[in-house]
Amino acid sequence: MNAISIIGICVGVCTLIGVMIKIGKWIQKRHSFEEVTGKAIDRIDTSVEKINENISNIKTNVAVLAAGKSVDISQSPTYLNDLGKSISEEIKGKEWAKSIANRHIKEFENVQPYDVQGFAFRYVQKEFKPSEEMLARMKNSAWENGIPIDLILRVLSLELRDAMLDLLGMEAPEEHPEH
Repeated sequence: MNAISIIGICVGVCTLIGVMIKIGKWIQKRHSFEEVTGKAIDRIDTSVEKINENISNIKTNVAVLAAGKSVDISQSPTYLNDLGKSISEEIKGKEWAKSIANRHIKEFENVQPYDVQGFAFRYVQKEFKPSEEMLARMKNSAWENGIPIDLILRVLSLELRDAMLDLLGMEAPEEHPEH
């Protein structure tokens, strides 16, 4: 190689490095590292929430199977069976559900019953903080009925769904004729 070829290669490499630096600065201006990583973290958080929700559902289903008892009839839509209704009375589930529904009903205009049900289950799983009195009733009912506390939470979820549907003027599920 002669000197001119070497100089040409050096000029080409320097030009390429300069272009890469300019592209990097342009990208940095358009998408700061914090912005890109923030969006990625938000997507990860959403995925983790969905995974946690699925694990919670699996946990509840396993608890139902392990208990050999159920508090509901899982036809569409799901409704409380006799055990579920009895538990609801024991823990004052309807009263609790009406108070919570009244606080959140404004968030639910023009929604489908399925969305109301989703809210009710998420609320009970994630936001529900029972008073000491309510927790004592829940534990006593779980003990007396030989069921896991997860089934008590399911009763509360269905009562909350029904209370919200009632306030929205939608039909809450009743027993199906074949039961």
